[in-house]
Amino acid sequence: MPLIEELPTFFGPDEGPLFGVLHIPKDRLVRGAVLVCGSVGKDGADVCRAMRLLGNDLAKAGIALFRFDYLGTGDSALPQLSDNSLSRWQESVTCAIDYLSSMDISEISILAIRAGCLIVDSMMDRLDAVTRFVYWDPVGSGRLFLREQTTIFRLAAGEDDTPAGVVSILGARLSERAAADLGALRLRGAEDRPILAITRVEGSDKQVRGLIASKTTTNVEVEGLVECAQPARVLVPISLASIDVAFAWFDKQLQAPREAMSPRVTTETRIPVTSTGESIVETIETIAPKGLFAIRSHDGRRAQPRTVVFYTNANNGHHGPNREWVELGREVALNGGQALRWDRRGAGESGVPIRNEPVFMYSDPGIADAVDAARYARGLSSNLAFVGVCSGAWYAAQAGRVIVADLVVLVSSIMWSWRVKKALRAQTMPSDVDPVDWELTRRARLRHAVQRMLPYSIWRQLGVRGVAQVPEVLVAPLSRQGSAVEIVLCPSDTKLFDDNHGERGLGRLASTRQPPHMTALPTGDHAAYHQTVLTAIRQTTLDWVSKDGIAPEPLRVNSMSAR
Repeated sequence: MPLIEELPTFFGPDEGPLFGVLHIPKDRLVRGAVLVCGSVGKDGADVCRAMRLLGNDLAKAGIALFRFDYLGTGDSALPQLSDNSLSRWQESVTCAIDYLSSMDISEISILAIRAGCLIVDSMMDRLDAVTRFVYWDPVGSGRLFLREQTTIFRLAAGEDDTPAGVVSILGARLSERAAADLGALRLRGAEDRPILAITRVEGSDKQVRGLIASKTTTNVEVEGLVECAQPARVLVPISLASIDVAFAWFDKQLQAPREAMSPRVTTETRIPVTSTGESIVETIETIAPKGLFAIRSHDGRRAQPRTVVFYTNANNGHHGPNREWVELGREVALNGGQALRWDRRGAGESGVPIRNEPVFMYSDPGIADAVDAARYARGLSSNLAFVGVCSGAWYAAQAGRVIVADLVVLVSSIMWSWRVKKALRAQTMPSDVDPVDWELTRRARLRHAVQRMLPYSIWRQLGVRGVAQVPEVLVAPLSRQGSAVEIVLCPSDTKLFDDNHGERGLGRLASTRQPPHMTALPTGDHAAYHQTVLTAIRQTTLDWVSKDGIAPEPLRVNSMSAR
Protein backbone atom coordinates (compact mmCIF):
# COMPACT_ATOMS: atom_id res chain seq x y z
CA MET A 1 0.00 0.00 0.00
CA PRO A 2 1.42 3.44 -0.93
CA LEU A 3 2.48 5.64 1.97
CA ILE A 4 1.26 8.83 0.30
CA GLU A 5 -1.69 10.24 -1.63
CA GLU A 6 -1.78 12.64 -4.58
CA LEU A 7 -5.18 14.31 -4.56
CA PRO A 8 -6.10 16.55 -7.53
CA THR A 9 -8.83 19.02 -6.64
CA PHE A 10 -10.63 22.21 -7.51
CA PHE A 11 -10.74 24.90 -4.84
CA GLY A 12 -11.42 28.59 -4.37
CA PRO A 13 -14.40 30.84 -5.15
CA ASP A 14 -17.26 29.92 -7.49
CA GLU A 15 -16.53 32.89 -9.74
CA GLY A 16 -12.97 31.67 -10.31
CA PRO A 17 -12.23 28.06 -9.30
CA LEU A 18 -8.60 27.02 -9.22
CA PHE A 19 -6.97 23.64 -9.78
CA GLY A 20 -4.36 22.11 -7.51
CA VAL A 21 -2.85 18.83 -6.35
CA LEU A 22 -2.32 17.95 -2.70
CA HIS A 23 0.46 15.55 -1.64
CA ILE A 24 -0.11 14.13 1.85
CA PRO A 25 0.88 11.08 3.91
CA LYS A 26 -1.63 8.25 3.90
CA ASP A 27 -2.23 8.62 7.65
CA ARG A 28 -2.96 12.35 7.12
CA LEU A 29 -0.69 13.40 9.96
CA VAL A 30 1.52 16.36 8.99
CA ARG A 31 3.98 18.74 10.60
CA GLY A 32 3.24 21.52 8.13
CA ALA A 33 2.66 22.24 4.45
CA VAL A 34 4.65 23.63 1.54
CA LEU A 35 2.80 25.74 -1.03
CA VAL A 36 4.38 25.72 -4.49
CA CYS A 37 4.04 28.99 -6.41
CA GLY A 38 5.23 28.19 -9.90
CA SER A 39 6.46 30.25 -12.82
CA VAL A 40 4.30 31.19 -15.82
CA GLY A 41 4.08 29.77 -19.34
CA LYS A 42 6.04 26.70 -20.34
CA ASP A 43 8.62 27.76 -17.77
CA GLY A 44 6.06 26.83 -15.11
CA ALA A 45 4.62 23.73 -16.76
CA ASP A 46 8.04 22.14 -17.23
CA VAL A 47 8.58 21.60 -13.49
CA CYS A 48 5.46 19.47 -12.96
CA ARG A 49 7.31 16.17 -12.65
CA ALA A 50 9.98 17.75 -10.43
CA MET A 51 7.34 19.09 -8.04
CA ARG A 52 5.59 15.71 -8.02
CA LEU A 53 8.87 14.10 -6.95
CA LEU A 54 9.43 16.69 -4.23
CA GLY A 55 5.81 16.46 -3.09
CA ASN A 56 5.98 12.71 -2.69
CA ASP A 57 9.30 12.92 -0.83
CA LEU A 58 7.93 15.51 1.58
CA ALA A 59 4.68 13.60 2.11
CA LYS A 60 6.65 10.52 3.11
CA ALA A 61 8.41 12.70 5.69
CA GLY A 62 5.11 13.99 7.09
CA ILE A 63 5.03 17.33 5.25
CA ALA A 64 2.14 18.16 2.92
CA LEU A 65 2.81 19.85 -0.40
CA PHE A 66 0.21 21.74 -2.45
CA ARG A 67 0.88 22.87 -6.00
CA PHE A 68 -1.67 24.84 -7.96
CA ASP A 69 -2.34 26.79 -11.15
CA TYR A 70 -2.81 30.55 -10.99
CA LEU A 71 -6.05 31.96 -12.39
CA GLY A 72 -5.75 32.17 -16.17
CA THR A 73 -3.10 29.42 -16.26
CA GLY A 74 -3.14 25.62 -16.36
CA ASP A 75 -6.45 24.04 -15.37
CA SER A 76 -7.67 26.98 -13.29
CA ALA A 77 -10.52 29.21 -14.46
CA LEU A 78 -10.45 32.37 -16.59
CA PRO A 79 -8.72 33.13 -19.91
CA GLN A 80 -5.02 33.86 -20.00
CA LEU A 81 -5.34 37.26 -21.67
CA SER A 82 -6.25 39.85 -19.05
CA ASP A 83 -4.92 43.24 -18.03
CA ASN A 84 -5.35 42.06 -14.42
CA SER A 85 -3.17 38.96 -14.66
CA LEU A 86 -0.73 39.97 -11.92
CA SER A 87 -3.47 40.74 -9.39
CA ARG A 88 -5.16 37.45 -10.33
CA TRP A 89 -1.93 35.54 -9.70
CA GLN A 90 -1.55 37.24 -6.33
CA GLU A 91 -5.19 36.48 -5.51
CA SER A 92 -4.52 32.83 -6.43
CA VAL A 93 -1.69 32.62 -3.88
CA THR A 94 -4.02 33.97 -1.20
CA CYS A 95 -6.72 31.43 -2.15
CA ALA A 96 -4.20 28.58 -1.94
CA ILE A 97 -3.07 29.68 1.53
CA ASP A 98 -6.71 29.89 2.66
CA TYR A 99 -7.29 26.40 1.26
CA LEU A 100 -4.42 24.96 3.32
CA SER A 101 -5.55 26.84 6.44
CA SER A 102 -9.07 25.43 6.04
CA MET A 103 -7.64 21.91 6.51
CA ASP A 104 -6.26 22.71 9.98
CA ILE A 105 -2.69 23.22 8.73
CA SER A 106 -1.08 25.98 10.77
CA GLU A 107 2.57 25.79 9.63
CA ILE A 108 2.73 26.98 6.00
CA SER A 109 5.89 27.51 3.93
CA ILE A 110 6.19 28.64 0.32
CA LEU A 111 8.42 27.30 -2.45
CA ALA A 112 8.47 29.83 -5.31
CA ILE A 113 9.95 29.02 -8.71
CA ARG A 114 11.49 31.48 -11.18
CA ALA A 115 8.80 34.13 -11.98
CA GLY A 116 6.83 32.75 -9.04
CA CYS A 117 9.51 34.28 -6.80
CA LEU A 118 8.60 37.71 -8.17
CA ILE A 119 4.87 37.11 -7.66
CA VAL A 120 5.35 35.97 -4.06
CA ASP A 121 7.89 38.70 -3.33
CA SER A 122 5.47 41.37 -4.58
CA MET A 123 2.89 40.43 -1.96
CA MET A 124 5.18 39.72 0.98
CA ASP A 125 3.27 42.13 3.23
CA ARG A 126 0.13 40.00 2.73
CA LEU A 127 1.78 36.69 3.61
CA ASP A 128 1.80 36.84 7.40
CA ALA A 129 0.57 33.24 7.54
CA VAL A 130 3.77 32.03 5.82
CA THR A 131 6.75 31.29 8.06
CA ARG A 132 9.55 30.60 5.55
CA PHE A 133 10.35 30.66 1.83
CA VAL A 134 12.40 28.80 -0.75
CA TYR A 135 13.25 30.74 -3.92
CA TRP A 136 14.08 28.18 -6.63
CA ASP A 137 16.23 29.70 -9.41
CA PRO A 138 14.92 33.22 -8.69
CA VAL A 139 14.82 35.91 -11.37
CA GLY A 140 15.82 39.37 -10.16
CA SER A 141 13.23 41.30 -12.14
CA GLY A 142 10.20 40.79 -14.30
CA ARG A 143 11.92 42.73 -17.05
CA LEU A 144 14.74 40.17 -17.20
CA PHE A 145 12.27 37.28 -17.17
CA LEU A 146 10.19 38.71 -20.02
CA ARG A 147 13.27 39.51 -22.09
CA GLU A 148 14.44 35.91 -21.69
CA GLN A 149 11.05 34.34 -22.42
CA THR A 150 10.15 36.50 -25.43
CA THR A 151 13.58 35.77 -26.91
CA ILE A 152 13.08 32.02 -26.42
CA PHE A 153 9.67 32.31 -28.10
CA ARG A 154 11.06 34.09 -31.16
CA LEU A 155 13.87 31.53 -31.48
CA ALA A 156 11.41 28.62 -31.23
CA ALA A 157 8.38 29.94 -33.10
CA GLY A 158 9.37 33.12 -34.92
CA GLU A 159 7.34 36.31 -34.81
CA ASP A 160 3.84 35.49 -33.59
CA ASP A 161 0.70 36.48 -35.50
CA THR A 162 -1.16 38.00 -32.56
CA PRO A 163 -3.39 41.06 -32.29
CA ALA A 164 -1.89 44.35 -31.21
CA GLY A 165 -1.43 44.58 -27.47
CA VAL A 166 -0.48 40.90 -26.95
CA VAL A 167 2.94 39.65 -25.80
CA SER A 168 3.86 36.04 -26.61
CA ILE A 169 6.10 33.92 -24.41
CA LEU A 170 6.62 30.19 -24.79
CA GLY A 171 3.51 28.52 -23.40
CA ALA A 172 1.41 31.64 -22.71
CA ARG A 173 0.25 35.03 -23.93
CA LEU A 174 -0.01 38.19 -21.87
CA SER A 175 -1.67 41.50 -22.53
CA GLU A 176 0.75 44.41 -22.82
CA ARG A 177 -0.61 45.79 -19.54
CA ALA A 178 -0.07 42.47 -17.75
CA ALA A 179 3.44 42.20 -19.23
CA ALA A 180 4.20 45.74 -18.01
CA ASP A 181 2.98 44.86 -14.51
CA LEU A 182 5.15 41.75 -14.45
CA GLY A 183 8.09 43.62 -15.93
CA ALA A 184 7.94 46.22 -13.15
CA LEU A 185 8.51 43.65 -10.37
CA ARG A 186 11.86 43.59 -8.54
CA LEU A 187 13.08 40.99 -6.09
CA ARG A 188 13.34 42.30 -2.53
CA GLY A 189 13.21 39.36 -0.13
CA ALA A 190 11.94 39.23 3.47
CA GLU A 191 13.67 40.86 6.41
CA ASP A 192 11.72 39.04 9.10
CA ARG A 193 11.56 35.43 7.84
CA PRO A 194 14.13 32.93 6.55
CA ILE A 195 14.66 32.38 2.83
CA LEU A 196 16.58 29.59 1.14
CA ALA A 197 17.78 30.68 -2.30
CA ILE A 198 18.65 27.88 -4.74
CA THR A 199 20.73 29.65 -7.39
CA ARG A 200 22.93 28.96 -10.40
CA VAL A 201 26.61 28.20 -10.10
CA GLU A 202 27.12 30.40 -13.17
CA GLY A 203 26.13 33.45 -11.12
CA SER A 204 23.05 35.60 -10.64
CA ASP A 205 21.78 39.05 -11.58
CA LYS A 206 22.08 42.13 -9.38
CA GLN A 207 18.76 41.76 -7.58
CA VAL A 208 19.38 38.09 -6.78
CA ARG A 209 22.85 38.92 -5.49
CA GLY A 210 21.22 41.47 -3.20
CA LEU A 211 18.79 38.83 -1.94
CA ILE A 212 21.66 36.42 -1.27
CA ALA A 213 23.52 39.08 0.72
CA SER A 214 20.59 39.50 3.14
CA LYS A 215 21.15 38.18 6.67
CA THR A 216 17.85 36.23 6.45
CA THR A 217 18.87 34.37 3.28
CA THR A 218 20.75 31.08 2.98
CA ASN A 219 22.13 30.47 -0.49
CA VAL A 220 22.90 27.12 -2.14
CA GLU A 221 24.32 27.05 -5.67
CA VAL A 222 23.23 24.18 -7.92
CA GLU A 223 24.49 23.08 -11.32
CA GLY A 224 22.15 22.62 -14.29
CA LEU A 225 19.54 25.28 -13.56
CA VAL A 226 20.38 27.15 -16.76
CA GLU A 227 19.43 24.13 -18.86
CA CYS A 228 16.17 23.72 -16.93
CA ALA A 229 15.17 27.33 -17.60
CA GLN A 230 16.32 27.40 -21.24
CA PRO A 231 15.32 23.89 -22.23
CA ALA A 232 16.19 21.76 -25.21
CA ARG A 233 13.35 21.42 -27.71
CA VAL A 234 12.45 17.84 -26.85
CA LEU A 235 12.91 17.08 -23.14
CA VAL A 236 13.38 19.44 -20.22
CA PRO A 237 15.85 18.20 -17.58
CA ILE A 238 14.81 17.91 -13.94
CA SER A 239 17.09 19.41 -11.29
CA LEU A 240 17.32 16.53 -8.85
CA ALA A 241 19.94 18.45 -6.88
CA SER A 242 17.46 21.29 -6.30
CA ILE A 243 14.82 18.81 -5.16
CA ASP A 244 17.26 17.35 -2.64
CA VAL A 245 18.31 20.77 -1.33
CA ALA A 246 14.72 21.94 -0.91
CA PHE A 247 13.67 18.69 0.77
CA ALA A 248 16.54 18.74 3.25
CA TRP A 249 15.87 22.37 4.20
CA PHE A 250 12.13 21.91 4.75
CA ASP A 251 12.72 18.66 6.62
CA LYS A 252 15.12 20.44 8.98
CA GLN A 253 13.01 23.57 9.39
CA LEU A 254 9.65 21.91 10.04
CA GLN A 255 10.09 20.30 13.46
CA ALA A 256 6.57 20.72 14.88
CA PRO A 257 4.70 17.60 16.07
CA ARG A 258 2.51 15.93 13.47
CA GLU A 259 -1.13 16.94 13.57
CA ALA A 260 -4.19 15.51 11.85
CA MET A 261 -5.39 17.33 8.74
CA SER A 262 -8.65 16.91 6.87
CA PRO A 263 -8.18 17.10 3.08
CA ARG A 264 -10.94 18.81 1.14
CA VAL A 265 -11.23 17.40 -2.38
CA THR A 266 -13.62 18.63 -5.08
CA THR A 267 -13.47 16.75 -8.39
CA GLU A 268 -16.12 18.69 -10.31
CA THR A 269 -16.73 22.40 -10.65
CA ARG A 270 -18.44 24.92 -12.87
CA ILE A 271 -16.03 27.07 -14.92
CA PRO A 272 -17.10 30.56 -16.07
CA VAL A 273 -16.27 30.89 -19.77
CA THR A 274 -17.80 34.11 -21.10
CA SER A 275 -18.15 37.64 -19.75
CA THR A 276 -21.94 37.29 -19.95
CA GLY A 277 -21.99 34.53 -17.35
CA GLU A 278 -22.06 31.40 -19.51
CA SER A 279 -20.24 28.47 -17.91
CA ILE A 280 -19.37 24.84 -18.43
CA VAL A 281 -18.56 21.95 -16.09
CA GLU A 282 -15.14 20.35 -15.64
CA THR A 283 -14.61 16.98 -13.99
CA ILE A 284 -11.36 15.40 -12.84
CA GLU A 285 -11.45 11.79 -14.07
CA THR A 286 -9.30 8.67 -14.19
CA ILE A 287 -8.86 6.54 -17.33
CA ALA A 288 -8.62 2.81 -16.68
CA PRO A 289 -6.81 0.50 -16.54
CA LYS A 290 -3.57 2.48 -16.01
CA GLY A 291 -5.11 5.26 -13.91
CA LEU A 292 -4.34 8.04 -16.40
CA PHE A 293 -5.15 11.56 -15.26
CA ALA A 294 -7.81 13.39 -17.27
CA ILE A 295 -10.09 16.43 -17.13
CA ARG A 296 -13.36 16.44 -19.07
CA SER A 297 -15.01 19.69 -20.17
CA HIS A 298 -18.76 19.31 -20.72
CA ASP A 299 -22.16 20.86 -20.04
CA GLY A 300 -23.05 18.64 -17.10
CA ARG A 301 -24.17 15.53 -18.93
CA ARG A 302 -22.21 12.29 -18.79
CA ALA A 303 -22.98 11.24 -22.36
CA GLN A 304 -22.89 13.72 -25.22
CA PRO A 305 -22.99 13.22 -28.99
CA ARG A 306 -19.53 14.67 -29.79
CA THR A 307 -16.25 14.33 -27.91
CA VAL A 308 -12.84 15.79 -28.80
CA VAL A 309 -9.77 13.99 -27.41
CA PHE A 310 -6.51 15.94 -27.32
CA TYR A 311 -3.10 14.31 -27.78
CA THR A 312 -0.05 16.27 -26.58
CA ASN A 313 3.44 16.23 -28.07
CA ALA A 314 6.78 15.16 -26.59
CA ASN A 315 6.68 14.92 -22.80
CA ASN A 316 4.40 17.92 -22.33
CA GLY A 317 1.36 17.92 -20.08
CA HIS A 318 -2.33 17.94 -20.90
CA HIS A 319 -2.71 21.74 -21.19
CA GLY A 320 -1.52 21.69 -24.80
CA PRO A 321 0.61 24.30 -26.57
CA ASN A 322 -0.04 27.74 -25.07
CA ARG A 323 -2.82 26.20 -22.92
CA GLU A 324 -4.84 25.57 -26.09
CA TRP A 325 -6.32 22.23 -25.00
CA VAL A 326 -7.78 23.95 -21.93
CA GLU A 327 -9.26 26.98 -23.64
CA LEU A 328 -10.37 25.16 -26.80
CA GLY A 329 -11.84 22.33 -24.74
CA ARG A 330 -13.96 24.79 -22.79
CA GLU A 331 -15.18 26.36 -26.02
CA VAL A 332 -16.04 22.88 -27.33
CA ALA A 333 -18.19 22.33 -24.23
CA LEU A 334 -19.82 25.73 -24.65
CA ASN A 335 -20.77 24.72 -28.20
CA GLY A 336 -22.53 21.51 -27.15
CA GLY A 337 -19.70 18.98 -27.28
CA GLN A 338 -17.24 17.76 -24.70
CA ALA A 339 -13.45 17.59 -24.60
CA LEU A 340 -11.00 15.28 -22.89
CA ARG A 341 -7.48 16.41 -22.05
CA TRP A 342 -5.25 13.83 -20.40
CA ASP A 343 -1.67 12.75 -19.69
CA ARG A 344 -0.01 9.57 -20.83
CA ARG A 345 2.27 7.74 -18.41
CA GLY A 346 5.51 9.58 -17.75
CA ALA A 347 4.02 13.00 -18.56
CA GLY A 348 2.19 15.54 -16.45
CA GLU A 349 -0.02 14.03 -13.76
CA SER A 350 -0.07 10.40 -14.96
CA GLY A 351 2.05 7.57 -13.63
CA VAL A 352 4.11 7.50 -10.46
CA PRO A 353 7.11 9.84 -10.92
CA ILE A 354 10.53 8.36 -10.28
CA ARG A 355 14.01 9.85 -10.27
CA ASN A 356 15.74 9.63 -13.64
CA GLU A 357 12.59 8.16 -15.14
CA PRO A 358 13.01 7.09 -18.77
CA VAL A 359 11.08 9.09 -21.35
CA PHE A 360 10.10 7.70 -24.74
CA MET A 361 8.63 9.98 -27.38
CA TYR A 362 7.32 7.04 -29.43
CA SER A 363 6.57 3.85 -27.54
CA ASP A 364 4.24 0.88 -27.23
CA PRO A 365 3.06 2.00 -23.75
CA GLY A 366 2.32 5.40 -25.28
CA ILE A 367 0.20 3.73 -27.96
CA ALA A 368 -1.64 1.73 -25.29
CA ASP A 369 -2.38 4.92 -23.35
CA ALA A 370 -3.57 6.69 -26.52
CA VAL A 371 -5.97 3.86 -27.27
CA ASP A 372 -7.19 3.75 -23.65
CA ALA A 373 -8.04 7.47 -23.84
CA ALA A 374 -9.88 6.92 -27.12
CA ARG A 375 -11.77 3.94 -25.73
CA TYR A 376 -12.75 5.97 -22.66
CA ALA A 377 -14.08 8.71 -24.95
CA ARG A 378 -16.02 6.11 -26.98
CA GLY A 379 -17.89 5.29 -23.78
CA LEU A 380 -18.98 8.93 -23.62
CA SER A 381 -19.93 9.69 -27.22
CA SER A 382 -20.90 8.13 -30.51
CA ASN A 383 -18.92 10.74 -32.49
CA LEU A 384 -15.23 11.29 -31.81
CA ALA A 385 -12.49 13.65 -32.99
CA PHE A 386 -8.82 13.07 -32.16
CA VAL A 387 -6.52 16.12 -32.30
CA GLY A 388 -2.74 15.85 -31.85
CA VAL A 389 0.47 17.81 -32.39
CA CYS A 390 3.77 16.25 -33.61
CA SER A 391 4.22 12.96 -31.71
CA GLY A 392 0.72 13.60 -30.34
CA ALA A 393 -0.53 13.48 -33.94
CA TRP A 394 1.10 10.07 -34.36
CA TYR A 395 -0.60 8.84 -31.17
CA ALA A 396 -3.92 10.28 -32.40
CA ALA A 397 -3.53 8.24 -35.58
CA GLN A 398 -2.62 5.12 -33.59
CA ALA A 399 -5.75 5.59 -31.48
CA GLY A 400 -7.87 6.23 -34.57
CA ARG A 401 -6.76 2.97 -36.13
CA VAL A 402 -8.22 1.02 -33.17
CA ILE A 403 -11.14 3.24 -32.11
CA VAL A 404 -12.65 4.66 -35.28
CA ALA A 405 -13.07 8.44 -35.10
CA ASP A 406 -15.11 10.73 -37.31
CA LEU A 407 -12.18 13.16 -37.50
CA VAL A 408 -8.42 12.82 -36.94
CA VAL A 409 -6.47 16.09 -36.97
CA LEU A 410 -2.73 15.61 -37.54
CA VAL A 411 -0.88 18.83 -36.70
CA SER A 412 2.85 19.16 -37.39
CA SER A 413 3.07 15.46 -38.19
CA ILE A 414 6.46 14.29 -39.45
CA MET A 415 6.21 10.60 -38.54
CA TRP A 416 4.17 8.91 -41.24
CA SER A 417 4.85 5.24 -40.59
CA TRP A 418 3.05 2.90 -38.21
CA ARG A 419 6.37 1.24 -37.54
CA VAL A 420 8.96 3.53 -36.02
CA LYS A 421 12.66 2.97 -36.58
CA LYS A 422 14.75 1.85 -33.61
CA ALA A 423 16.42 5.23 -33.14
CA LEU A 424 13.07 6.90 -32.44
CA ARG A 425 11.98 4.20 -29.98
CA ALA A 426 15.10 4.82 -27.88
CA GLN A 427 14.91 6.67 -24.60
CA THR A 428 14.69 10.41 -25.13
CA MET A 429 17.38 12.45 -23.36
CA PRO A 430 17.52 16.18 -22.54
CA SER A 431 20.40 16.59 -24.98
CA ASP A 432 18.44 15.11 -27.90
CA VAL A 433 17.44 17.34 -30.78
CA ASP A 434 13.96 17.65 -32.19
CA PRO A 435 12.85 15.04 -34.78
CA VAL A 436 12.57 17.89 -37.28
CA ASP A 437 16.33 18.34 -36.97
CA TRP A 438 16.89 14.65 -37.60
CA GLU A 439 15.27 15.16 -41.00
CA LEU A 440 17.87 17.84 -41.76
CA THR A 441 20.97 15.72 -41.11
CA ARG A 442 23.42 14.71 -43.81
CA ARG A 443 22.07 11.16 -43.74
CA ALA A 444 18.51 12.43 -44.12
CA ARG A 445 19.50 14.67 -47.04
CA LEU A 446 21.10 11.66 -48.73
CA ARG A 447 17.92 9.67 -48.21
CA HIS A 448 15.86 12.48 -49.75
CA ALA A 449 18.18 12.52 -52.76
CA VAL A 450 17.83 8.75 -53.22
CA GLN A 451 14.06 8.84 -52.90
CA ARG A 452 13.75 11.11 -55.92
CA MET A 453 15.26 8.32 -58.01
CA LEU A 454 13.09 5.52 -56.59
CA PRO A 455 9.71 4.51 -58.01
CA TYR A 456 6.93 5.59 -55.65
CA SER A 457 5.83 1.98 -55.14
CA ILE A 458 9.23 1.11 -53.67
CA TRP A 459 9.28 4.28 -51.55
CA ARG A 460 5.85 3.38 -50.17
CA GLN A 461 7.07 -0.10 -49.24
CA LEU A 462 9.97 1.46 -47.36
CA GLY A 463 7.38 3.49 -45.48
CA VAL A 464 5.43 0.35 -44.60
CA ARG A 465 8.63 -1.09 -43.14
CA GLY A 466 9.28 2.08 -41.13
CA VAL A 467 12.45 2.93 -43.04
CA ALA A 468 10.99 6.04 -44.71
CA GLN A 469 8.30 8.55 -43.77
CA VAL A 470 5.53 8.20 -46.35
CA PRO A 471 2.31 10.14 -45.55
CA GLU A 472 0.09 7.74 -47.48
CA VAL A 473 1.14 4.86 -45.22
CA LEU A 474 -0.21 6.51 -42.06
CA VAL A 475 -3.24 8.19 -43.60
CA ALA A 476 -4.59 5.40 -45.82
CA PRO A 477 -6.05 3.08 -43.12
CA LEU A 478 -7.80 6.02 -41.44
CA SER A 479 -9.34 7.31 -44.68
CA ARG A 480 -10.41 3.85 -45.84
CA GLN A 481 -12.28 3.19 -42.61
CA GLY A 482 -14.19 6.45 -43.02
CA SER A 483 -12.30 8.88 -40.77
CA ALA A 484 -11.89 12.42 -42.07
CA VAL A 485 -8.17 13.20 -41.85
CA GLU A 486 -7.19 16.87 -41.64
CA ILE A 487 -3.43 17.49 -41.90
CA VAL A 488 -2.19 20.90 -40.72
CA LEU A 489 1.45 21.76 -41.41
CA CYS A 490 3.71 24.75 -40.84
CA PRO A 491 6.17 25.67 -43.65
CA SER A 492 9.06 23.48 -42.45
CA ASP A 493 6.77 20.45 -42.02
CA THR A 494 5.16 21.11 -45.40
CA LYS A 495 8.63 20.89 -46.97
CA LEU A 496 9.17 17.46 -45.39
CA PHE A 497 5.66 16.39 -46.47
CA ASP A 498 6.43 17.37 -50.08
CA ASP A 499 9.86 15.72 -49.98
CA ASN A 500 8.18 12.49 -48.88
CA HIS A 501 5.70 12.54 -51.80
CA GLY A 502 2.80 13.59 -49.59
CA GLU A 503 0.82 15.18 -52.42
CA ARG A 504 1.07 12.04 -54.52
CA GLY A 505 -0.06 9.95 -51.57
CA LEU A 506 -3.15 12.10 -51.02
CA GLY A 507 -3.97 11.83 -54.70
CA ARG A 508 -3.92 8.03 -54.47
CA LEU A 509 -6.48 8.24 -51.62
CA ALA A 510 -9.01 10.33 -53.56
CA SER A 511 -11.35 7.37 -53.98
CA THR A 512 -11.37 6.30 -50.33
CA ARG A 513 -14.48 6.57 -48.14
CA GLN A 514 -13.20 9.84 -46.71
CA PRO A 515 -10.43 11.48 -48.80
CA PRO A 516 -7.85 13.25 -46.59
CA HIS A 517 -7.11 16.95 -46.76
CA MET A 518 -3.92 18.91 -46.09
CA THR A 519 -3.50 22.57 -45.16
CA ALA A 520 -0.12 24.20 -45.71
CA LEU A 521 0.03 27.20 -43.40
CA PRO A 522 1.91 30.32 -44.60
CA THR A 523 3.62 30.77 -41.22
CA GLY A 524 3.87 28.92 -37.93
CA ASP A 525 6.09 26.58 -35.96
CA HIS A 526 6.40 22.84 -35.51
CA ALA A 527 5.50 22.79 -31.79
CA ALA A 528 2.29 24.80 -32.44
CA TYR A 529 3.02 27.78 -30.20
CA HIS A 530 2.42 30.15 -33.10
CA GLN A 531 -1.02 31.73 -33.31
CA THR A 532 -1.44 30.76 -36.98
CA VAL A 533 -1.19 27.06 -36.11
CA LEU A 534 -3.51 27.35 -33.09
CA THR A 535 -6.12 29.22 -35.16
CA ALA A 536 -6.14 26.40 -37.72
CA ILE A 537 -6.58 23.78 -34.97
CA ARG A 538 -9.39 25.78 -33.40
CA GLN A 539 -11.22 26.35 -36.69
CA THR A 540 -11.10 22.68 -37.68
CA THR A 541 -12.19 21.42 -34.25
CA LEU A 542 -15.04 23.85 -33.66
CA ASP A 543 -16.28 23.41 -37.23
CA TRP A 544 -16.64 19.67 -36.59
CA VAL A 545 -18.40 20.23 -33.26
CA SER A 546 -20.85 22.75 -34.72
CA LYS A 547 -21.71 20.48 -37.64
CA ASP A 548 -22.95 17.66 -35.39
CA GLY A 549 -19.98 15.45 -36.09
CA ILE A 550 -19.93 15.93 -39.85
CA ALA A 551 -16.46 16.26 -41.37
CA PRO A 552 -15.29 19.90 -41.27
CA GLU A 553 -15.02 22.14 -44.27
CA PRO A 554 -11.45 22.34 -45.58
CA LEU A 555 -9.40 25.18 -44.15
CA ARG A 556 -9.11 28.12 -46.49
CA VAL A 557 -5.34 28.58 -46.36
CA ASN A 558 -3.20 26.94 -49.08
CA SER A 559 -5.38 23.84 -48.83
CA MET A 560 -4.88 20.62 -50.77
CA SER A 561 -7.42 17.80 -50.88
CA ALA A 562 -7.14 14.35 -52.34
CA ARG A 563 -8.62 14.76 -55.79
